Amino acid sequence: MTNGTFNPIIMVPMFIAYLILFVIAEIFLLKNKMNKKISIILLILSIIIPGFILGALANPVFAIQQIIMGFYNIIQNPVAFSMIFPSLLPMIIILLFFILSTILFGRTFCAYVCPLGSAQELISRVQFKSKIKKSKYIVNIPSKYLNYVRLGFFILMIIIALTVGIAIFQLINPFMGFTIFRNLTSITTIILPIILLAIVLISSLFIYRPWCRIFCPFGMIAWLMSRFSIFKLRRTADCTDCKACEKVCPTKESYRESKKSACYQCVRCIDICPNDAIKFKK
Repeated sequence: MTNGTFNPIIMVPMFIAYLILFVIAEIFLLKNKMNKKISIILLILSIIIPGFILGALANPVFAIQQIIMGFYNIIQNPVAFSMIFPSLLPMIIILLFFILSTILFGRTFCAYVCPLGSAQELISRVQFKSKIKKSKYIVNIPSKYLNYVRLGFFILMIIIALTVGIAIFQLINPFMGFTIFRNLTSITTIILPIILLAIVLISSLFIYRPWCRIFCPFGMIAWLMSRFSIFKLRRTADCTDCKACEKVCPTKESYRESKKSACYQCVRCIDICPNDAIKFKK
């Protein structure tokens, strides 16, 4: 998988793990039974199984990078299209799967299935044992600025890949840090991703989901697609506009007119709602 080829020995178990976690998360969400305790259990399972056990190798970031590099190779050698394009089909299918799941159910994959997203979410729930309120430590960056940075980073990645053939995310993809236990004998080859993974996780103490919201290329795509999602966390007629959900939402997506494009289904809003007026529905 690290060289961009379809390796069923790696990818099939990963997709099975992804699918199981996704279905479990959707069952709890659709039945409106998701709460803090259940969400934490799912986050831990995602970090352990698809993450450290399976290595998080079949991920949307990798798929995006491989597709872009495939088109670079086609641009360099157009006559080889018939040979190169079929090799990209597994990656295209992977990416389409993630996009379709986002259009249907919002960012459930990012919320409870993606190991890196789950790790950031879990760390964001850490309570600082200090006399100083936790809010003093949190860095709130307006979403519009985050989106500009993410879009710029995404475009830069594409330009560099298509012009000079350098796969930036292949070099710095923090997902590769999850392969640490599978590469103990050659750990120096993934030292940069390990360092970046550590930086992302430490930053998650102060910035909510920094990788997802600032750098992740699939995060950019999911942000665009999730505004059209069929199922979302929505207010019901029982809502009294107490705004408790708006105060606790880490991405400020709980206001009534929100398209929920940056909603990671963390269910903080559900847990705090005094009237049980927030449901995951059409």
